[in-house]
Amino acid sequence: IKKLKTTDQLDEYLTVQNQLSQIGSLKSDQNVYSRLMDYLEELNPAAPDNVLLSTVEVTSESGSEGSSGDTISIKLSGSTASYRSLGVFEMTLSLAQLSFSASEGGDVETENLFTKVQTDSSALSTSDGVSFSITVECNGAAFAYDSSDIKLSVPTTKTSDSDRSAPKNVFDNSATSTTDSRGAN
Repeated sequence: IKKLKTTDQLDEYLTVQNQLSQIGSLKSDQNVYSRLMDYLEELNPAAPDNVLLSTVEVTSESGSEGSSGDTISIKLSGSTASYRSLGVFEMTLSLAQLSFSASEGGDVETENLFTKVQTDSSALSTSDGVSFSITVECNGAAFAYDSSDIKLSVPTTKTSDSDRSAPKNVFDNSATSTTDSRGAN
């Protein structure tokens, strides 16, 4: 140690050693945004209600002191065939459930994937059908480094408001087939 004290590099060695010891805690504070691609694939309704995303912007704001983590917002811009398809996509986002374990071997929790779903704009286009911009706020557990056993559940029921609220045709006595957001009859 006496020999190292006489060299000018002692501070550099100690600094590197200190930084290496903090890597684990820095890693656990990071969000795992690579999960987003899997989420988007599962959240896209089946044809004919599927959407084509052209832009996905992710922003993260650190939580204030005493809050529970970051606020993660995702702005989704794209197009879909019709307003009905846009409604199916909005409802799919609103009803999506996230199952996860907050720690290794911990209890599995199920919560909404998004805490807020807001359509910023939508417009009928002659070439693309309906273009849209939707902003969602994510459950922090969706991207948390220490979340494990993550599973996403999308609705398997009718997801458009018009489908769920539509009156039955009183003149048609035949059985009708309905399609859920994932395309299953």
